[in-house]
Amino acid sequence: MRRSAVIVDDEPQALQKLHRLLGEHEDHIQIVGEASDGLAAVEAIERFNPEVVFLDIEMPGLSGFGVLDSIPPEHWPMVVFTTAFEHYAIRAFEVHAVDYLLKPINRERLAECVARLDGTPAQAQRGQLDEARRQRKLERILVRRASKLVVIPVEDVAVFESEDKLVYVRTAEGRFVLNMSMKEIEDRVNGDVFCRVHKQAIVRLSLVREIHALPGGQYLAKLCDGYEVQVGRNYAHEFRSRFG
Repeated sequence: MRRSAVIVDDEPQALQKLHRLLGEHEDHIQIVGEASDGLAAVEAIERFNPEVVFLDIEMPGLSGFGVLDSIPPEHWPMVVFTTAFEHYAIRAFEVHAVDYLLKPINRERLAECVARLDGTPAQAQRGQLDEARRQRKLERILVRRASKLVVIPVEDVAVFESEDKLVYVRTAEGRFVLNMSMKEIEDRVNGDVFCRVHKQAIVRLSLVREIHALPGGQYLAKLCDGYEVQVGRNYAHEFRSRFG
């Protein structure tokens, strides 16, 4: 079975080597695209819709797991992690990722990996990858701004909010759609920094400047830029307790 593949690595020599070694398996792997960073990886996966991606984990800007964060899980290809850091490889193996390649990659190990692809159901791996992804704290988020993809550090986020079945992130630069649920965001942000204040809102506590009581046990939180966030009755006690 021949699978289309995208290969991703921020080190040019490592990318060239992987391309060369995979060329020895052209009956099984057809390289349709390459990327040298996380942003380009997302664009390549969206453009080529590969069946498998050889994905470097540690990259500047957006990590390999950040790439997965940026693509809806139902659109994920199969993933083979590549890494120079053994602790990442071990973690990927422990959560049953299809495979991992520890750099420097050798022919024998790559041959094992290519052979294993045929015996791994893509749907089953998506569930395992999703579990691994959800165990990692959010560090950077990829959003679209006009025709560009932009990486937003989580420390720049003021509010996560949902509206009309979509989830948004709000920063000083604007409001952008995310491919995550509010529950996943709540689980993956730093609980000492963010607080769930409504079923439709998670707010950065350090930006709250005023709290106004509303009828029915609700509150209105006003942020330092004047933006207002409603605090639901079921969240009010926890919210107020965060201020001592």
